[in-house]
Amino acid sequence: MALSAANFEVYAGRESAVEFAGDGTVALLTNISQNPAVRRDYWRKVHEHEREAQPDAIEFHRSRLSPSSWLQIAAIERLPSHVREMAAAMAPTKGRKGNKKPDAEVQMDRVGAGILLSVIRDEIDGWDWKKPPIRLRKGRGGRTQFRLAAEFPIGIDAAARLRITSAFCRDLGEIGVM
Repeated sequence: MALSAANFEVYAGRESAVEFAGDGTVALLTNISQNPAVRRDYWRKVHEHEREAQPDAIEFHRSRLSPSSWLQIAAIERLPSHVREMAAAMAPTKGRKGNKKPDAEVQMDRVGAGILLSVIRDEIDGWDWKKPPIRLRKGRGGRTQFRLAAEFPIGIDAAARLRITSAFCRDLGEIGVM
């Protein structure tokens, strides 16, 4: 089911989705705000931000090629100058082995990156297909997850559901999830 940010608060707060605490008040577990207008504004802003697609990019992993191979890439005249400059910048020092994060990246569309990678692979010996030194990172298309659906065991009472949910939300809050 897809909902807009504005309609999420109405959906989440509908009577059939609400759990009541022992004193009869609505059991609302949130680290955003108890105020529905503030929560609605928060989710609207998240929704607007996440809808913006992120660009594709090519990532450079320094430790996955020797300095001489990086210089070889920098000398390929068919490559755009900014890619050759990036390859030259990778050559002087070795990167940390096992570093999963790229040392640098350049925004580039998927088609252009595919052509670029094909040219480089044709010129470089010892290309590691499992851990390539230069790879395409596809940009996100923009999507927001508003909720998690969980099922409780049959037979537990409202107090137990509230304790389980509180503990789960506390764990999420500790890692920074709203």
